[in-house]
Amino acid sequence: MKTLDRYIARFVLHGFLSTLGIIGGVLILNRFYRIIELAVTRSLDLSQIFFLIGWMFPIILFHAVPIAAIAGTLLAFGRLTAGSEICAMLAAGASRIRLALFPILFSLILLAVALFNNLVLMPKAYVQFDSAGFGVGIDPIKGLKPGIVERISGRHIAIGDISPEAQKFQKLFSIIPSPLSKGNERLLILSSKGSWSISGNTIILNLIDGSIRNLSPLNSGRILKFENYLLRIPLPSDASPDPKRRPASFLISSNEKEYQAELWRRILSALIIPIFIITSIPLVASTHFAGRKEHARGAVLYSALLYFLYWLIYFLSDAMVDKYGYQLIWLLLPHLIISFLSLCLWTMRR
Repeated sequence: MKTLDRYIARFVLHGFLSTLGIIGGVLILNRFYRIIELAVTRSLDLSQIFFLIGWMFPIILFHAVPIAAIAGTLLAFGRLTAGSEICAMLAAGASRIRLALFPILFSLILLAVALFNNLVLMPKAYVQFDSAGFGVGIDPIKGLKPGIVERISGRHIAIGDISPEAQKFQKLFSIIPSPLSKGNERLLILSSKGSWSISGNTIILNLIDGSIRNLSPLNSGRILKFENYLLRIPLPSDASPDPKRRPASFLISSNEKEYQAELWRRILSALIIPIFIITSIPLVASTHFAGRKEHARGAVLYSALLYFLYWLIYFLSDAMVDKYGYQLIWLLLPHLIISFLSLCLWTMRR
């Protein structure tokens, strides 16, 4: 029987790893371009780049493992059924329980790995990404080219010369919204020189020897000169939401809806894995329907419905997940019971 277990395990693992690699590769591209930006603008060395790439995987596994688990099982047993290999195994004396043993054990292993990943590793990954620069944004001032007007957070800026290493510039021209007006008033700022720094998610421009002119028709004649002027430009932030960065211990102790919702999402995304695998075995391994396209199509559609349920849980609002978290568990439990009954009926069939 060890040979049979290895044979089934090879098919299941091949389908699982292939799907995981494809989905993971697509999800990596979503963040990889940002790592390249960080590497160029912040002069990250090779070890730091690989460090960030390594922290991608907990986030990728959270999204990719459920669909890879069900795809691996469907592909494995679908191929065995289509080739009448399951019929041959049963004719040789192998029990249906034996055929389903490895996928069930594999689903429990994936459940444990997913819980550890979702509750422990994933929040650390978000913290690492934000601390590396994902939460504070790329420095756009370094990307300015002399004589070219660029738009930064709703402000038009152009410079005559720039020294990115020293963070200094010459001859700044800028049009910004008036901080004292809620309308469409704009201010024209001219400065002979200056420097800049970044504090958190804000660029601070230290302008020297310049003037400010209001461009609105009512105040167009007013010109203010200055020797030093601090101009703050907020940067757009793509920092991960705070609940995603919180460890499981904090989420459990918190009573706020957004934290409770995040805890439910992490648990449910792991719990759905064994449900997917247990459900998919009798769907595609039934020898009575072997070779029928309708049955294969029904298995795929049913699996897609299950995965839609998973994404529905993931994308529900925080208030709904917090309010209906227990109901969602009860929604999954009948499905889990039906899946076990279906698996039991399949194993007892002759």
